[in-house]
Amino acid sequence: MKKLIPLLGILCMGFQCDSHQDPIVNRGEWWVKNASAQSIWIARGMERGFENDLGSVELAPGASRQIFSRELHILKVPDFNSLYERWSDMPEEDISFEVLSDDGALLAKWSYSDRSLLGRQFFDESAWSRTQSSGDRVDEIRVVWLFEISDDDITQQNNI
Repeated sequence: MKKLIPLLGILCMGFQCDSHQDPIVNRGEWWVKNASAQSIWIARGMERGFENDLGSVELAPGASRQIFSRELHILKVPDFNSLYERWSDMPEEDISFEVLSDDGALLAKWSYSDRSLLGRQFFDESAWSRTQSSGDRVDEIRVVWLFEISDDDITQQNNI
């Protein structure tokens, strides 16, 4: 029996988990797609995180742009409300998403404070499509939300 205990200890050490394994990273991504027939610019409440100094980005017809991403190093599925972390330091009334024409004319505007009003709202999750897939590893989760800006969105004057 005295010889068996040290042998069991050696066997247990040989079966330790690899402590250098990368942690699981679940990722949420928010994308905007220009589904309209004209080039547009997306701007305002989105300026942080964009590369240019103007705080706006051009989207050609059919083009998409990632506007935010969130990595979670815990076993939790990303949730749509993480998008609002982007504006956590701003007053609610200042949070908006605007669509502009090439010449800078306002085509559409969605305000965070209007998110529960009738009609299609940028800040309402039901206006977004959602897909979920495996991340880089099988045990990781990638969730992508996509908001498509249509011709109807940029021609309806009630958004402005």
